[in-house]
Amino acid sequence: MSHEVNSVQPFVTCTGNGGVAKIEDQGGGKIWWYVNPKFSTLYSFVGEILISNGKKVVNTIPVSGMGQASKALTDIAYGPSTGGKTYSAKLTGVARDNQGTSSFVVPNCSTAYRK
Repeated sequence: MSHEVNSVQPFVTCTGNGGVAKIEDQGGGKIWWYVNPKFSTLYSFVGEILISNGKKVVNTIPVSGMGQASKALTDIAYGPSTGGKTYSAKLTGVARDNQGTSSFVVPNCSTAYRK
């Protein structure tokens, strides 16, 4: 799933064989993110939200947390000013359960972002 920087898609769901990831621009610099890997045990998630102007990444926001089996991990990240221009916010990362199994965010899980 690929999205153009100039197309306004405020909410994106990315589904793969390892689970679901979501990202949404909530306005005012707030970026909501969500991961729900298909794990039956506790898991950790470490990732980044990459803010891009279409040519290069202009900001990297680290995101992470601990989740429970069959429950999503979700939080709000805060992005930089874009001067009112539309950029993209791309969620990347990996979840690992307590048995060492990994689940990666589906490539190109990105949404339009503007502040």
